[in-house]
Amino acid sequence: MSTGLVDYGPGHEPPIREKLGTYHHFLIAARYIVLAHVVVGTFLVMAFASQATVFSAFVVALIELIIGLYVAKERKPGNWVSGAATLLMDTSADSGHVIEDRVAQENVARPMR
Repeated sequence: MSTGLVDYGPGHEPPIREKLGTYHHFLIAARYIVLAHVVVGTFLVMAFASQATVFSAFVVALIELIIGLYVAKERKPGNWVSGAATLLMDTSADSGHVIEDRVAQENVARPMR
């Protein structure tokens, strides 16, 4: 009996590559959304909840934005910036290799019916 929500079963495997692509794009969007919240939050707090002027709050937010955009950019592993960015915004399955390996192991362990 099929509910129409999930059509996976014996002989019909889920589209792992599509799910990994969606997850990867979500993580990229989440990086920039978090960066926007941090920059706007810093500006608002400095400008209206401290003794800093609006100009100094803008300068600090601008510096924060430039550094954040530099770190949040997608990079190939191997340089120091990608290593530092990985410490801040990486998940264990960001590249998808963990999920693909687990799916491959499950397919080997589970015989097709």
